[in-house]
Amino acid sequence: ARGEIESLTARSDVYSLGAMLYQLLSKEVPYVTHGSKLTHRDVLARVIGGPPRALHTIDAHLPAELVAICEKAMERDPASRYPDMLALAEDLRAYLERRVVAAYETGALAEIKKWIARNKALAGASAALVLSLVVGMIVSSSLYVKASRETERADEKATEAEHRTDDVLALSAIQDLEELIARADAAWPAQAENIPTYDEWLADARLLIEGRREDVTKGLKSKPGIADHKHKLIEIEQRGTRRSPATASGTDATSASPVEWEFASSEDRWWHAQLSRLIANLEEFAHPETGLVFEGTNPVHGWGVEKRRKLAQTIEERSISGASEKEGWAEAIASIADRDKCPAYAGLTIVPQLGLVPIGQDPSSGLWEFTHVETGEFPEIGTDGAFVVRDATGLVFVLIPGGTFLMGTQSGDATKPGFDRYSESQESPPHEVTLDPFFLSKYEMTQGQWLRCSGSNPSAGSRAGAGAELPLETPVQQVSWLECDAILKRLGLVIPTEAQWEYAARAGTTTPWWTGDSPESVEGAANLADRYCKEHGGPSAWAYEEWLNDGQTVTAPVGLFRPNAFGLHDVIGNAWEWCRDPYGGYGNPVRPGDGERLMPDAPNRPVRGGSYSDVILNARVPTRNAYTPRDRDRSLGVRPARRLTP
Repeated sequence: ARGEIESLTARSDVYSLGAMLYQLLSKEVPYVTHGSKLTHRDVLARVIGGPPRALHTIDAHLPAELVAICEKAMERDPASRYPDMLALAEDLRAYLERRVVAAYETGALAEIKKWIARNKALAGASAALVLSLVVGMIVSSSLYVKASRETERADEKATEAEHRTDDVLALSAIQDLEELIARADAAWPAQAENIPTYDEWLADARLLIEGRREDVTKGLKSKPGIADHKHKLIEIEQRGTRRSPATASGTDATSASPVEWEFASSEDRWWHAQLSRLIANLEEFAHPETGLVFEGTNPVHGWGVEKRRKLAQTIEERSISGASEKEGWAEAIASIADRDKCPAYAGLTIVPQLGLVPIGQDPSSGLWEFTHVETGEFPEIGTDGAFVVRDATGLVFVLIPGGTFLMGTQSGDATKPGFDRYSESQESPPHEVTLDPFFLSKYEMTQGQWLRCSGSNPSAGSRAGAGAELPLETPVQQVSWLECDAILKRLGLVIPTEAQWEYAARAGTTTPWWTGDSPESVEGAANLADRYCKEHGGPSAWAYEEWLNDGQTVTAPVGLFRPNAFGLHDVIGNAWEWCRDPYGGYGNPVRPGDGERLMPDAPNRPVRGGSYSDVILNARVPTRNAYTPRDRDRSLGVRPARRLTP
């Protein structure tokens, strides 16, 4: 409740089960009385504030032993709870069997009382005897039975204790694996300050995989590895019967058929399932190419931790401190600060940016461009002097100068600012927004870049392309806002705000398209639903710009069309691009600096720019559309941004 996730242990699970027992006994949820309506935040506040209402005040007739078990499980101090689920289970079992409940009372007298409760007939027959003799006999009998039982079961208990220790260690391994995965997900970006975190994580991961033998001299307890779990699994399977689904149904089994096991013991059946799953998860965790430990890339969690550590060790030299990088940054910093050489930046002073390497000043836009080390290689220079983006090319960022611009449009008065005859209600009212300098990708993020950073490629061929596979130089698509946000954060990047996107897409213009006032002005600058698309498999239900022929049916390789005045390609068409802020009306304020719309409760996120499946009016600079953060579509992509480090 306090957010101390690192403190979670098996005792946290004990508390949770205690809360379930509390509800079974009291018929109400802890902290929430009958008829009350509390928010999650209210409940959290009560949990932090103190214990729930005492059970005996709710129902004075509840079994005292069950109340004691529940209270011990829900102790505020974790150290005072049962150490694990097995200890809690033992007390519950003792209650069911009418034995002594450790949470309630212990000692010889407690044993005597429980013996009487379990043996009422014998106790009744002895009632006529002298009280002292009865007590003596009961005590003697109890001690004798207990001693005999302990003697007979000494070896059995030793074996059981050994098995229980193994069981606890196996359960601990399941929890340790979950914790390691959670820690890896939090260990981003791959920079030098995270190297100690990576070292500690890798040591814990190897211990979980390889195990450790007990070393009394060093005070080290044993810890099972994958080999130990496999050995225990074999022991369990020796007590079961192996059969495959094919054999059971009377058909011929094949080597590909999944193996099934039958066990006489439900405990063996449960442990077989847990260990099988644990071993499979550990082997996946330790896979050299797709596991989370080594230098591969996991399709869910991204780069392996060893790969992150290696990058963290070298990223400063590869982007800032190497000889050529130092020289490049010195030139870039001096040029950007020079009002004559780079007037757009108005004397801006910057420092080297970790992870970026200066490429040079774009001769057309006059803006400085940088390659992103983590996402791929330097872009090639074509014969015409423009970049050639390959599947291995990394992100190219443009340093966008800060400034004030008029965001939004209106169609009511041609004499007033922001007039656009195509204006729609969600684009109004026009309002000024001032932005700090920021980095924005020159191109939409490609499939190749996404694949290298995430380990997976969700993109698919467009509907108009009949499912054809697209090259890795085309924009990544079918990515949700949540996925884009997560992947970019791993890289120290962000989704641009709507204000940043519109400012950069306009590039100083005020017309419906950065190319001009007329739809015909976009020719050569946009990939839209056009005559070529219609004639080459485009769906009949689509609307088309039949005057336009861009030569593309689906999303095109990035950079194929001419850029705007800031050097940005494909801000008209190709793929809709996610924006960071919640989707809301322009009456809501924006945050100074990056222009994020302050709408904390809005459920949707905006997309901008139109796509290959849209007509020209849907690709105007101010056009806004909205999706839920979980939506995926073959027309949805992203253009990464990055904050300028002060």
